[in-house]
Amino acid sequence: MTRAALVTLLAIGLGGCRQPPEPFQEENEGFTPDRPYHPKQPIKQAALGENLTKVDLPKVASGKSAQFRFGREEEHDAWLATLPDRQRLVSVAYGDGRIYVGGGFDSSTMYALDAKTGKREWANQNLVDPGPTQPVFDDDQLAFNTFSCTMIILEASTGRTLWEKWLGTETPNMPAFSGNLVLAAHPTDDGFALSAYKRRNGTDVWSSGIDAHILTAPVVYGDSVYVATVVGSLYRIGLDGRRIWRQRLGAASAPWIDGNEVHIAVRQKGGEAQVVLAAADGSQLRTVTTTGAPGDMPGDDFGQTWAFEGSRPVVIDGVRYTAMGGRVEARDEHSGELKWQRTHKNGERGRALGSVVVAGPLVLVTTRKGELMALDRMTGDQFMGFDFGTPIAAQPVVANGWMYIATARGQVLAFELGNDKMDGWHMWGGNAGHNL
Repeated sequence: MTRAALVTLLAIGLGGCRQPPEPFQEENEGFTPDRPYHPKQPIKQAALGENLTKVDLPKVASGKSAQFRFGREEEHDAWLATLPDRQRLVSVAYGDGRIYVGGGFDSSTMYALDAKTGKREWANQNLVDPGPTQPVFDDDQLAFNTFSCTMIILEASTGRTLWEKWLGTETPNMPAFSGNLVLAAHPTDDGFALSAYKRRNGTDVWSSGIDAHILTAPVVYGDSVYVATVVGSLYRIGLDGRRIWRQRLGAASAPWIDGNEVHIAVRQKGGEAQVVLAAADGSQLRTVTTTGAPGDMPGDDFGQTWAFEGSRPVVIDGVRYTAMGGRVEARDEHSGELKWQRTHKNGERGRALGSVVVAGPLVLVTTRKGELMALDRMTGDQFMGFDFGTPIAAQPVVANGWMYIATARGQVLAFELGNDKMDGWHMWGGNAGHNL
């Protein structure tokens, strides 16, 4: 795709977007992911959170959904569903034309909604335990844990329970799929463990000890699974159950693995830092960037552990994207060179921004107060910005040209982006292994 073609895609494919600056043209030069373009004279943009389109969401009765349109020219098809539980939601998952979402921390229901209309397709009610985590989808199977204290595998097309397995007291974090295994962290009689089970029937395969509950999710890459814990450790464990290494580094997010490097947020000097480790042994290679903004580590609060996402980085095509505090930025993966940076109008106090999502040519970030900004991956220019006026506390999902957002008021909001090539981030972390 040429630079001009990318600009056309963004300007036309995403309705209601700002016209981007004319890109710098070079003879016979095409757009490649590892060679980003920049305009000769970039237009100075307003801070994140400014120049947003206000969206008035429809009033939708409990258990119902409604379709509507919004945008400066009413260009976005959308729907809003209100779950009967009306609780704070965590990230949804997309699969086979459906959106899957748990009802909240005190709910005992998992729902499936039609991805284009929001209408309920099924509800598996009266789960054995409350507190369904973020679900993961793969090959018509839906996996999730409940806070107290069971892993459940459903047939995604029908909601029928395939099997369930008690894991141990509290299990506030989602599982991961890897081949014929499903992986989950849980307490044991002697502490905590990461365990693997056969996804067909829940048979125990192996268990490896860890030192606490994990942050958000197990992360699968290659022949290993990585977990960060609430007390700051990071583990690499082989998919055969053998521990390869552990590092105590003040981990503050789940890791992102790219080749032979591990990218992660860590606690540092009252704030946070983004660091890079060697995948071979966990040794620290370099610090990328820091922020003085205090994090919101969950500590002993199980509700916070259940909903925690943190400042997890995303590394794609040689660029490292991060949202920390109120700042989102892109840096060269290896040199750390800053490519662009945008800061929210309210500054970097606390964690204003949710964890970053990268889909197609865009970087997507939300704020806790209910804003969404879509930024050009190459330049940081804002091409969409909406204020939905409802709190957002979970990473959004992008699938087949639609975006899906769970709110803190028990709603699922979905809208068409205008380009069906916007795809590939189907659940928290992108896929069922949580590492694209």
